[in-house]
Amino acid sequence: MPRGLIAPFAAAVFLTPLAACSVEDGASSEYRFAPTAISPDTTVTCDDHGDCGERGAVRWSTPLQGDYFMSYEGSRYPLPVPADQWMDVDPTYGADYLGAVEDSGTVYYYEQERFTAIDAQSGALLWTDSIDLENPMNVEATTAVGGNLIVLGRANRSKERVAYFAKTEVDGLDWRRLDVSDPLQIKPDSSIRDSSVLLEGRNGEQHLVDASDGEVIWSEKVAGNVTKRSLSDRYLYTYSPSEDGAPGRISRYALASGEKVDDYKHDIPLGGDVFATDTGELVLSRGVCEWNHCSSGTILGLDAETGEKLWERDGGAVIDLEEAGGRSVVHAVSGDGLQSWDARTGDTAPDVPGIRSTSLAQTYQGIPSADAEEREATSDDEWLTMPLVVEGLSLKEPLTVDVGSGTHYLTAFTTEGGGTVGVFQGCAPDGVRKAVATGPAGGERCLAPRVFTVDYGF
Repeated sequence: MPRGLIAPFAAAVFLTPLAACSVEDGASSEYRFAPTAISPDTTVTCDDHGDCGERGAVRWSTPLQGDYFMSYEGSRYPLPVPADQWMDVDPTYGADYLGAVEDSGTVYYYEQERFTAIDAQSGALLWTDSIDLENPMNVEATTAVGGNLIVLGRANRSKERVAYFAKTEVDGLDWRRLDVSDPLQIKPDSSIRDSSVLLEGRNGEQHLVDASDGEVIWSEKVAGNVTKRSLSDRYLYTYSPSEDGAPGRISRYALASGEKVDDYKHDIPLGGDVFATDTGELVLSRGVCEWNHCSSGTILGLDAETGEKLWERDGGAVIDLEEAGGRSVVHAVSGDGLQSWDARTGDTAPDVPGIRSTSLAQTYQGIPSADAEEREATSDDEWLTMPLVVEGLSLKEPLTVDVGSGTHYLTAFTTEGGGTVGVFQGCAPDGVRKAVATGPAGGERCLAPRVFTVDYGF
């Protein structure tokens, strides 16, 4: 598939906010929403108008191919869906039907089993390919490691849970189904090392998959919870909190074989997330970051070998870990803002550069500016052009993303220059047309489907 062409266009297109959108009075059969930065039917970038890195600027916008229609299943928010997949959208999942991940300079955008690779820097469309078209699925989770994809889904026909490995090539995907029983989820964020991916099955069974070739290294049933970053370079750690006076337990499993190495009891009544370092520490965080909100709780540093408590801090949530200069650094948010601590001592690490991790970027997720319960009190025009609001740790005030219709947040990543960018899917507002009875799918027509990115300005 040819790469998208980048061409300049009138600056006035960029300067028209959705606040100026209107629908002509009378009995017109079409909407008359004003164009925005994502309206041109070609790949465009912020280089065309010189506002790269500015808060709220569209970094790039790339057209999607084919006929799209708005679906209101699941969340009841409008969702641009390809006509050939419109009947397959599972109302249980709504917007989870589509998504994106970024890895090594490429955004992998997916609609069910169809994946499109986009250059994360320029927005150029690289290729579009599908996984197992004979068995269409709703994709429930995708992660990218070293340029390859691990995909979990639920088959549309049988409702069976399935997992696939897909090696990314210059022109598409070389995929195969993984031989794992009933995979439930990819452990979120940091249970993924550079070389392997951990899949969770039912009843505590874990599957460690080689991310380079999709081979299942081992499948074992483990005791306790696997959370956040439970993998170090040598071990998988599981954690059970103490409850009702009964001691909790931390267990350690060899990453090479899945065999249990040892465990020890503890009296720490903490839930939350466990972060394992490669330098011999465990960090337990009762506060967790989900969507655009971080709860606050006790954070403990433990010696991973003995369980000895090394340090404790009150009121915060761990975002991620980083290896720096032979030591591990904890990145967290607390009442004092973003903090970096030495994982062994708990001391502030002032010499560590500002947090630039994708884990931080992904705490800034766009959410609709109106609740689904407000639908009856909102006009069709307002509902179609409802903006998303991005809130987060470093934003002094919320950021409004208002350049699309039916806009949905997909993911976020950090650029080579350290900026934070959100990835969205939506329809250019001037490309929305009213539903017609003779159409191949229900809902409003979207003649200008787009994947686009927005600079968060920090």
